[in-house]
Amino acid sequence: MKKYLKKAVSLLLAMALSMGLSANVFAAETVSPYEAILNEVNAEYGLDLGYVPVDESKVTLEQYEEKTREFAAEQRELLDYIASRETCAEPVGISRASVIKTRTKATWNLGQYFTITATYTVYDGSRISSCRNAKLNMTNTAIFTNTYLTNISGPTYSVIDGGRTSTVKYTATVHFDSIIGYSNTSLYTEFYYSES
Repeated sequence: MKKYLKKAVSLLLAMALSMGLSANVFAAETVSPYEAILNEVNAEYGLDLGYVPVDESKVTLEQYEEKTREFAAEQRELLDYIASRETCAEPVGISRASVIKTRTKATWNLGQYFTITATYTVYDGSRISSCRNAKLNMTNTAIFTNTYLTNISGPTYSVIDGGRTSTVKYTATVHFDSIIGYSNTSLYTEFYYSES
């Protein structure tokens, strides 16, 4: 009799544990109202911005939606611009007349917060090599407003515009004042052969 009682108690405990675990799995599948807004905006703009948890005590749903829509519109505009500029570059012929330049330029859409420094070579005064040794920098505005990046990808380089322009693009998670953030954000700039 004692043997059957132990089995029955064990069976009841196993059932209770399995029900508790399955309830946790169902709870993990729920989406916060903030993430639902981001998902809706991503679908509307054709983006894949990732959700970064929001401090709900500091940002209302309306504020989050306004900031998210503004940010998504800027990202969509940037990605459309990059796609329109991607053309086959003519091959750069190496000649004796070349100048190596290192320049710093603001990133597009987030230029008040971040800049990119890169080195490139200009051949014959009108052709540019692919950038190299790129570095992503924070501006004083980023420091004062507590705007920062995490999960920064390595730079991707390309030459466009018939060999007259070299581009640098990073992907990162951007955080605004530690309150709102978006992953899979593009940071991009172009370097021109004619820059002095």
